[in-house]
Amino acid sequence: MKAKSRFFLTADGVNLGDHLVAFTPEKECHGIYAGRCRIISVKGGIVVAEELQEFSCGSDIQVYLQKTDFAAAEIVSRAESQIGTVITPMADRYFCEWCLYGLQEVPKE
Repeated sequence: MKAKSRFFLTADGVNLGDHLVAFTPEKECHGIYAGRCRIISVKGGIVVAEELQEFSCGSDIQVYLQKTDFAAAEIVSRAESQIGTVITPMADRYFCEWCLYGLQEVPKE
């Protein structure tokens, strides 16, 4: 993998529970990799499970480098537990941080 910056690596060999970022023309989209090409992310203010291709909208995907005390399965479980939850639009990064750290409450409407 080539380092793009000190915070991102290209998404070659993505691991369960990784925080992924897709750089679409409109914005950065953040999500948690749940395995089998599924991403848990926020779309239109609702936590959803979607396919990797749908998440990326054809844009580059990178892994956001973060350390966490949670195991990968726990990160994914936290993300999946929120599917269908309505949260503040544009809160996808905070959602991922909640899954990884559990420090901040998911911002709900």
